[in-house]
Amino acid sequence: MAKREQLARRALEGMAKLDTLTASWRKIAIRRIESGQVESWTKRLDTPVAQR
Repeated sequence: MAKREQLARRALEGMAKLDTLTASWRKIAIRRIESGQVESWTKRLDTPVAQR
């Protein structure tokens, strides 16, 4: 595992343990730890072209 991946995993593990974080954000961290993947943000970031 690359150092960057190790650091990201540690950060996610810390995030999953934060009691002050909402349950939904903790679940996101847990899912990323379990899957080893980050979901695609393409749909959130790419603005659809307006239909004319």
